[in-house]
Amino acid sequence: MATVKDISFYINGVNIADAITEFSFEGDAEELDATTVSSSGGFRAYVRGFKEGTLETTGIFDADDTTADKIHDILSTAWVAGTNNIVTASRGTISVGSTAIMMDGPQLTYEMPYSVGELIMSNATFRADDNLNFGVFLMNALQAAGTNNGTSHDGGAATTNGGFMQVHLYNDDASDVDVKIQDSANNADWTDLSGAAVNNLSAARASGSVAVTGTVRRYLRAVATVTGGDTFLVTVAFARG
Repeated sequence: MATVKDISFYINGVNIADAITEFSFEGDAEELDATTVSSSGGFRAYVRGFKEGTLETTGIFDADDTTADKIHDILSTAWVAGTNNIVTASRGTISVGSTAIMMDGPQLTYEMPYSVGELIMSNATFRADDNLNFGVFLMNALQAAGTNNGTSHDGGAATTNGGFMQVHLYNDDASDVDVKIQDSANNADWTDLSGAAVNNLSAARASGSVAVTGTVRRYLRAVATVTGGDTFLVTVAFARG
């Protein structure tokens, strides 16, 4: 039985879960009628068309002009910018292999309802543009200078449809952080997964996402290389295609 506890909700490098009271996601796909005059069995035939995904979040209003990392700071900035956002959420405490809800897309709404005697809330809706995926976390830990290999995750078997990688880096003064994913057939011999890298993260509260094509072997791990600055919290998620 799963309960809502100790969630994380990253948007563009910032975890705003300490303000979130609720979030929900929904995936839909077009239903296309493919019935022909020769269709048998007396039933219409359907195929799936374009996919669509939304993610809605509700949180308690908070803002900070100095740090600019509270829920209002993040959601209002994302709405004004109108660009794609990197959103990664967990249903519980993050560990290697735990479920990740992953979306890239614009923020469509931002709402702050005001009622006498009630908390001020910050509500937003995101729409999937590039991706809405359900993957696993491969890293969520403080990483110091040097190369840091994450714990491996067993995917059960190799897959052939690529995947989708997201990275969040919460920091103040990073000058160069590179993050990649490696795969392995035997959990011993590791090779960089082609295309699965987000490099040169240096801005405060940085993030990135990439799509991967081709074969992804059974075992995965994240690798973070820190070449400048202090120790940073690096969060990596990956969804197989």
